[in-house]
Amino acid sequence: MLLFDAHLDISMNAVEYNRDLTKSLKEIRDREAGKLDYLDRGKGILTLDEMRKGQIGICIATQIGRYVAPDNALPGWNSPEIAWAITQAQLAWYRVMEDQGQMVQVTNSEELNAHVQLWQTAEDTSELPIGYILSLEGADSIITLDYLEKAYALSKTIKTTHNLSWYLFSEWGDSRRAIEIQRECIRLNPRSDESYFLLGYMLVEQAVFEPAMNDDAEGQDRRSATVVNPEALGEAIEILNEAMKFKESQAIVHSLGCAYFGLGEFERAQKYFERGSQLADPECISLYNLAITELSLNNTDKVRGLIHKLSEYEESTDSIDAFDIAALHITLADYSEA
Repeated sequence: MLLFDAHLDISMNAVEYNRDLTKSLKEIRDREAGKLDYLDRGKGILTLDEMRKGQIGICIATQIGRYVAPDNALPGWNSPEIAWAITQAQLAWYRVMEDQGQMVQVTNSEELNAHVQLWQTAEDTSELPIGYILSLEGADSIITLDYLEKAYALSKTIKTTHNLSWYLFSEWGDSRRAIEIQRECIRLNPRSDESYFLLGYMLVEQAVFEPAMNDDAEGQDRRSATVVNPEALGEAIEILNEAMKFKESQAIVHSLGCAYFGLGEFERAQKYFERGSQLADPECISLYNLAITELSLNNTDKVRGLIHKLSEYEESTDSIDAFDIAALHITLADYSEA
């Protein structure tokens, strides 16, 4: 048997609680007898040996350093800089455990498969290394975005590349760097649709919706009409089709529709938006885009039918409102309906 602990603050126990987790549970508890600096002194339940006894041979192991503001009563560190230093001390502990053969970091699927096989085929697991997938819990210790990149460089796994990419894209608006990072994720050969979908989605967003910048007569930047990047859309279609090999989802199908629409291939876009509207589409995004695509194909009767459907859902969705439906009527010159 092999158990997987999905969240373990093991290095925090070692570094902040000053526990030598290579010792027995009794030895650790005996050394803490009478101490009152933490409420749970003498009550620890975790050692590397106890993990082996319980057949917990792999875990997601955290780095964690909470920053607390002056008005925050929770325990923690008084600055992000201190929190960062604590997480680096925790990382150093993991590295020492690796040097001693107590633990081994798992960074990709091949290493994971090898570690699982080691534990499942060994007759005696009492001295096997504990596998760990490094995880940074919380963003308190991230002083600036540069420190997030430093943390990422220490542990380039599918999880860290995927999460950093989405953070850069959604929170910092750095789509170019986000796409670079997500391409690194794909090179790690992820075994699910999510990583492929995210790269395809970001490529579509950047290719279709990123405005070009021109200089006006006075030398100041201004946004011009949207410029479509066909190469990025071609890559997006290839990546999204890889995602489809794992499963068909509304998000993947819809993004394929957007990619083909951006390329002006409206009949292909029509097929994907129609399929997307048949899948889970609670916000009616695919249905609305299908209407836009039918407009591009001059299928006005179909557009009117879709407007009727959208009107039925208008009160139950936050994405499509009466203004959007009125805009469709205006494109059809149905001004009274608008």
